[in-house]
Amino acid sequence: YGQRIRFENNTITTLWSTPEDGGILICDALETQNKPRVHHFGGESNVIITWQDKRNTNLNDIYYQILNENGESALEPNGRSVCLGEWEKINPRVKADNTAAFIVWEDKRNESLNPNIDIYAQKIDINGNNQWDNGLSISSGEEHQYGVRLSTDGNGGVYFVWEDNRNIDDSDTLKSDIFLQHVNSEDEISFDVNGYLITDAL
Repeated sequence: YGQRIRFENNTITTLWSTPEDGGILICDALETQNKPRVHHFGGESNVIITWQDKRNTNLNDIYYQILNENGESALEPNGRSVCLGEWEKINPRVKADNTAAFIVWEDKRNESLNPNIDIYAQKIDINGNNQWDNGLSISSGEEHQYGVRLSTDGNGGVYFVWEDNRNIDDSDTLKSDIFLQHVNSEDEISFDVNGYLITDAL
């Protein structure tokens, strides 16, 4: 469920329903939908919402919906998937500007080759259409990549930063470093494949 709120003159007003009605329905698909995230998109009155969703299997997928200022859905009821495939996709995040939205998540599609968490992302145009096929690999290095955050760059591109366990220290325990990746407005990756090392301090 969702609600739009106006705060003006120290007064809160709910715009999509009364507080008693409890907001508007965004998704009531089968099974569980959780971990929602939201950002303004295509003008400050419109929003894109993403969430983790188990409607298809016991594995989580990632879905999204675009709402206008009145809470009306731009996409099909119960949202649209960022990619298709029978593997685990969890912990979505979203940021957007006036031309595109970016959703990033933790992904296990490579589990048969590398039983670890990778990072994939999807670019969504102003009409709500996926632009990066079945998701763009942001990092699929050794060990786990997780805790990803993102920010648009003001020029149609996006930055991603995450925690990364690819480097193991001498005591053979997992060591968490910070890596960065940028994708420009032409969908080109700016740094090395699997990201640019920001810090590997112990």
